[in-house]
Amino acid sequence: MKSKFVKIALMSAALSASALFNVANAGLITANGSIDTGTEVDVWSIEVITSGDFTFDVLAYENPSDDFFNNGIDNDHLDSYIYLFATDLNGALMGRDDDGGLGTDGSTHGYDSLMNVTLTSGSYVLAIGDYRLTETEARAAFNGDNASDMNNGQYAMSVSSDADFTIEGATAPTSVPEPSTIAMFALGLMGLFSRKLKK
Repeated sequence: MKSKFVKIALMSAALSASALFNVANAGLITANGSIDTGTEVDVWSIEVITSGDFTFDVLAYENPSDDFFNNGIDNDHLDSYIYLFATDLNGALMGRDDDGGLGTDGSTHGYDSLMNVTLTSGSYVLAIGDYRLTETEARAAFNGDNASDMNNGQYAMSVSSDADFTIEGATAPTSVPEPSTIAMFALGLMGLFSRKLKK
């Protein structure tokens, strides 16, 4: 009997502990990048764990008085163009944006990309380049029409969602336990204590 109680107690504790560390990753993920030549295209790998609505926001183009990246006023002139593909660069086009408007990242210029899209769980890639980037060039990760363009510079990408997701090489949100997880942990502890009191 004592052995059975110990097994039940250990199982309850293990379930409660595993539930406690089941964390929510919904929120905001940010990353910084740079398009140094007109032909360059950056590609970011995204893993969507649960379905949800996503906002992709790219802060890049500086006005004459702006210095978002603390490298001197009016030094970054990337007129970003973004493409989102399912699975990889050969996958279905999920969305694209050139001049989406002002986002929530401090952007003051309409040249910045801003895109809202609903995604299901799975793998995606986001391609970022200068405004002359075509879909074919985004898939090739080479902006061939833009070889002589000097519209380049740093960018700050932010992706927000109510879904769980990760972006390779980006800064993940701070994870917090879900309320239901904390409740499960508390119930597990209460069960252990009540069992001990009965004995």
